[in-house]
Amino acid sequence: CCCCCCCCCCCLESETEGVRTFSYLMLVKECQRVAVLKSTEVFVLSSVHVVPLTEDGTPELASSVKKLLSLKVFYFSWSPSPSDRWDLTRPASKQTNGPISSNDTFIWNSYLMMSFNQFNISTSDWLVELLCGFVEEKIAYCGSSQMRCCLLTRLSCSRAGARLSTRGIDTEGRVAVFAETEQIISILEEGILASFIQIRGSVPLFWEQRSYQAEQHRISFTRRFHCTTPAFLKHFNDLIRRYGRILILDLLGQFYIFCVQIPFEVWFSPP
Repeated sequence: CCCCCCCCCCCLESETEGVRTFSYLMLVKECQRVAVLKSTEVFVLSSVHVVPLTEDGTPELASSVKKLLSLKVFYFSWSPSPSDRWDLTRPASKQTNGPISSNDTFIWNSYLMMSFNQFNISTSDWLVELLCGFVEEKIAYCGSSQMRCCLLTRLSCSRAGARLSTRGIDTEGRVAVFAETEQIISILEEGILASFIQIRGSVPLFWEQRSYQAEQHRISFTRRFHCTTPAFLKHFNDLIRRYGRILILDLLGQFYIFCVQIPFEVWFSPP
């Protein structure tokens, strides 16, 4: 199917004098519907059309962005009424009626939308927020009622990268390759909607792995304990603020279960 909504991209080119900014409008040329959440349709982006907004552009950069957006890993939601649109960046429990503030952690074109926001330009009717991750829906039946089962993964746009080259935590408490996976089950006929969330990310310490060979898994810690603690606490305080009480599974070697909640306390059970 084709959709007329669009998103804005800005491409940067470094020069000796500084950094030049080239603006493009990326029109959604082709997309496929992959799920329906209440009255909102969810689409995967498969092809875009590039419209330069400046006279002096760089076709190479525009072509690279076009290829990136056509990898079928970017999703957006759409409904006739923007106020009723399901926000893909937020879990089911955080959906509200009327205008809402999206979670920039999972909006991959949030920085590119700042130009419009700075000038208070309303874009809710035509500019879409892009989510990177995975969305798939299956339909089952519970008796005579239709049940929709949706699996949705949100990949954070902060510190994303290849697993072997992006590791650990930064000073702001953001871990590498952070992802939120939500399972949503809805029976609209009976007004039932339930969701379950799992989050995952790199171990929240300052560490790196120099060798990428399969047989060598040696790691090195780049900061001592007292230098790691502030970032570690920032990370878990942010998770607790967003999700409440957290159950942590340690899958590295021996199996441990941790429980974290506010006030900041930790319990763990040995294997």
